[in-house]
Amino acid sequence: MTPEFVDTKRAAIVLSIGESTVRKLIADGRLQRFKFGAATRVRLADVLAWAALQAAPARSGTLQT
Repeated sequence: MTPEFVDTKRAAIVLSIGESTVRKLIADGRLQRFKFGAATRVRLADVLAWAALQAAPARSGTLQT
C-alpha cells in the first residue's frame, strides 16, 4: 500500500535532493506541510507532481527548425 503522506527524509529520497532542500520547498510554499503531532509530512502526490514539473522540458514559446 502506498502511503498518502511521507516525511521530509522520504520526500528527499524520492526527489533525489537533500532534506534541507525539501524543508526550503515547504518554507517557500512549493510543498504543503501537514503536522501530525510533532511530525512534519507532505503528500506523496504533491512530491511526485513537483518532480514531474521539474522534469518537464522548458518551453521557450517558439519553434526551432
